[in-house]
Amino acid sequence: MHVLLLDDARELRERYAEALEELPGVEVDAFDPDTLSVIREIEARRPEVVIVDVQMARGGALGLIHDIKAVCYPPIVIALSSVSSRVYRSRCRQVGAEFFFDKVRESEALLQTVGKIQHELES
Repeated sequence: MHVLLLDDARELRERYAEALEELPGVEVDAFDPDTLSVIREIEARRPEVVIVDVQMARGGALGLIHDIKAVCYPPIVIALSSVSSRVYRSRCRQVGAEFFFDKVRESEALLQTVGKIQHELES
């Protein structure tokens, strides 16, 4: 399963990419979204899962999630944030994110969810 990880914090991006790649059958491309055209990359690579940090310094992540879900073969979108209020989670779901995790407190749940998605896609 191909995962595209979008986070502008290099340290977190690398840490999550490393943890995700330890899951059997998971390949990760991790980017600072400012360095590429995200939608073009998604259309070319067709990842099954896109993980988006919704608090990127340049903002616009909610619009980005909406745009990701509009591609021809939309991936599953997982939103990550250190702000995990009920309202913020709801906004992410409204624009198309299937899952939302607090990047500090729910990293294990994120890994478990990606593992479950991988298992379901294999079946």
